[in-house]
Parts: sequence; C-alpha cells; structure tokens
Amino acid sequence: MEPLLHPENYTIEKCSVDILHYLRQFKIEDVFRLIGYSYIRLNHEAATSSGYKVSPKLMLNLPFMYAENACNGVNRISDYDSSFNHLVDLLEDLYYCHYNEATSGANTHHLHEDIASNVYMNFHFNFPDISIRQYLDFLYEHVDILEHYFDRVELSGDQIIKGLLILLNYERACKKSLKLRMQKRWQEIRDSHCFVDVRFDAPISLKVRTHFTTDSIRMLLNKFDIPADTFIDTMFLKVQQQQVISFEYPTNIYKKYRSYFGIKYDEAILLPRNHNILDRLFNIIEDSDLYIDKRKGDYLENRAYEIICKFFGEKNVYKNLFDENGDDQDIIVLYNGYLLSFECKATKFKEPFINKEKSETRLQRNFKPSLQKAYEQSERIAKHMNKGTAKFYNSRNREKRELVIDLTEIKIASIRSIVVTLTPYLNLGTDIHLMLKKEGVIKEPWSIDIFSLEQILLKCMYDYNIDFFIGFLENRLELYGSVFSVSGDELSHFGNYIKYRELFNQSIEGVTTHLGPGYRSFGNDFIDLDNYMVFRDYLGI
Repeated sequence: MEPLLHPENYTIEKCSVDILHYLRQFKIEDVFRLIGYSYIRLNHEAATSSGYKVSPKLMLNLPFMYAENACNGVNRISDYDSSFNHLVDLLEDLYYCHYNEATSGANTHHLHEDIASNVYMNFHFNFPDISIRQYLDFLYEHVDILEHYFDRVELSGDQIIKGLLILLNYERACKKSLKLRMQKRWQEIRDSHCFVDVRFDAPISLKVRTHFTTDSIRMLLNKFDIPADTFIDTMFLKVQQQQVISFEYPTNIYKKYRSYFGIKYDEAILLPRNHNILDRLFNIIEDSDLYIDKRKGDYLENRAYEIICKFFGEKNVYKNLFDENGDDQDIIVLYNGYLLSFECKATKFKEPFINKEKSETRLQRNFKPSLQKAYEQSERIAKHMNKGTAKFYNSRNREKRELVIDLTEIKIASIRSIVVTLTPYLNLGTDIHLMLKKEGVIKEPWSIDIFSLEQILLKCMYDYNIDFFIGFLENRLELYGSVFSVSGDELSHFGNYIKYRELFNQSIEGVTTHLGPGYRSFGNDFIDLDNYMVFRDYLGI
C-alpha cells in the first residue's frame, strides 16, 4: 500500500465530507442508481481480476453514510461510468487517510511487521473469507439469537435469512414460477428507472438492475410467504435529508446501523447485492449477550471436530482429552508419525484502535488468552512426551476416568500446534511469530479461523490429499517472517502454496514476499460454484 502523496491536505473527516458533497449534488434516485451500479462493477471486477478496487466494507457502509446526510440535489448523472470512477477515487482517498493515520509513527521500512496498523486496516476494511453456505450453517445453528434480537417485529429467523437470500438473487428467485416470471417482466417495465446500461467486457451493453421498488420486493417476498411490509420496514433504513452534513467516522457507521441491510427513499430500495451483507447477521449473533462463552466454545469445538474427522478419518481423531493432571486438550490427530494438536479458542476478537499505542495494548489482551494459551496447551503435550507421562483420559476425575490414548506407546516424529478460532485473528494470527512467547519445545503454531480451515481441508480433499496438507503446514511454519499476507488471511498463504510451492519453499534471509488478496482464489476456487448451488439447496431456486 502506498500512502497519499500529500497527507497534510487530507483527513478522514475531509475525505468523508468530500464523498457526501459529491453525492448530495444529485437527485436521490440517481445516487441509488450510482451506488447500485458501483456494486455491480466492483463485484464483476473482483471476480475477473485480483480483488476489489475499493474496500468491500467501506463500500457496504457507503449507503448508510449517505442515508444520514442525504440531500435531493438538482443535478442528474448522465455518465455512470465516469461517476463510478470518480466515486472510487474518493473512496480510495478515504481508505488511505485511515491507512496514513493507522501507520503514523511506524517504521516505514518494516510495515509488514507492524501488526497494530495491519490488523486495524483489515478489521475495518476487509470481510472474512466465509462462503454463503458457511454463513447459513452458522446462522441457522444460532437462529434463536437472531429471533431474540429482532423480537420487536413479527419475523422469524428463517424469514429474515431467506428474505435476504431471495433479494441477493432476485432474478433466480423470480424464475421459480411462470407467474413470478410474468410479474417480473411487467415489474421491469414499470421499474425502468431502476436499471443502468452496463457493457463490461462485451461489445453489447446490458441493462442491469441497480436497486428495487417496494412493489418488486413485495411481489417476491409474498410469494415466499415472508411478510413483505414488515421485512421492508425492519431491514431498510429510511433516508434522512439534512441541510448540513453531520460527520461520522466511517468505521462507526456500521455500529450505528448494524441491524439494517440497505436504505429506502419513497418507493426506492437499495440493497448491496453482495453476500458479505450476511456478515451483519453473523456479528449480531457473536455480539449478543445470549452467545455466552460456553455456547461459543461448544459450537467451535464440535464444528472443528466434525470438519477434522471428515478429512483425517474419525479413527485418527481424539476429542476432549485430559492428561494426568486433569489439564484438557481439545483435539489430537495422529497421522503418519505426526501429532497435530488442535486447540479451539472462541474468544471474541475485540476491535483494534487506530491509535497505535492503545491498539498494541488491546492486541496483547486479544493474544494472551487465545493464541498464546493455545500454543502452551499444545506445548504441554511435548513436555509430557519428554517425561514419559503422555497418557490421556476421557475425564479429569481420577476415580472414574478411562484411558483413551497412551502416546508413550506410539512413535511420534513431529508435533505441530494448530489454533482454531471462531473469527479471523487477521495479522495477529498470520504473523503469530512476532508476538508469541515460546520455550522452543515445538515450532510456532498455525493459527486459522474455522471457516478458512474448512475451505482449505475441502480443497485438499477435492483436489489433493492429507499429505499435501501436511506439506503446506510444514511450508507455512517454515516461512514465518518471510512471506506475509497483506489481507491477514491464511487462504492467501494456501493459494500461494498451491501455485508457487516450488518457488517459495524456503526462507531467504533479508527477502520478504507480500501476498495480495488475489492469491486466495487459488485455494478456494470451488466456492463460486458452491455459492451458486446454495440457493438451490436452501431456497429451491
């Protein structure tokens, strides 16, 4: 990332206000079209290149920045391509203002090792690598928490989830029946103002829907037995026209409007048609007082056990073990001389501050009870093996416990520590070696969130095998300090291994490699097809 050329001329407030001034000069319906058109362009470019030109989180928060500071201007947009490019430039300026402030005081020659600034940027401007199916599995597992959060309205958790899915894939949903298809065609004639010509890479331009009318949404939701008016009133924030702009940090906009998924004005509705909008439901659940630590921990351990058993085979996987002293080990895998110690940590990753000093303090508090503790639990196994006391039981109760596995009778060549978290720990996890305190009994651990772990194991299961995964794990641990992920994600490292494992197979002193977000596509290329199929599986469309 390159900072702004003249940072003294830019501030977060100035860039935010510049964006709002630009949008406020236009008619509100044109702003809806522009923002909707921008989503289409950015999604298309992300799918055909190496990622998003603009921060996905910033883009999804843009409608809410506008909604609380709207103005029905007098100008009309005549060239949406030109307006899109100008809006992207303004959003990039805003992103780099945050970057400049986050990296203030950092060593510019070693920014890749500045965990505080990297975590801050990735936390606030990137989404986790969670597929639609993974979101849905999580949401339905905790649907009672969603219903409690939305208990003021007469919508079930199933109706909330399905309603959003239907609107995300409006066109496919309308193909469900002949009557809906006919209604859709008639509605498109009435909604001609909701469309913009898009050329993309084809010589012929296509008309694409940028936003909806309440009638088009009502038609579709009612067909799926979802109370349309209640859904619209609950899920979409009403645009407020203001004479004077009221500045709010973009990173705070999400907190203010976290329970809304789009905006509305008169009969127009704008929904960001990107599956990452489901992240709002995920965060509602994770932040709920009902989602107590035990429930989080049980969900994570059970889900990890299920995924790991599917990959390694149940006979090779041991869960909920206790050593001679009653200390617990979550999951142990034995494979071909390897002992893989999986420790699951569902501790919530608390929001990092933009202030470097405060952020480093909070990161330490995030790190110690989760990643550091998990490593020490794995390290304990190696110490037991050195002492000849590596026996594990099914209970910590000495009188009732039964022996499950005696590692002193098994030949173990290597012990590897793997920390599985509920949510990504970003650069705190990918660059775990920078903060870890260890005695050197075993190598640094590999830290990964449960959703990325599932994608990596699925890819290995579909296209490779267990030995390929072990090879990746060894390569990953070997290259700590040499290869860094800009996005703070393990899928980039996995994609890099798939594509360039012969090139990046050893660390070279003084040489560092920085992986952009595009590398992850080599590791989870099957997700696009799964994201398509999931609508059939969950909605029958």
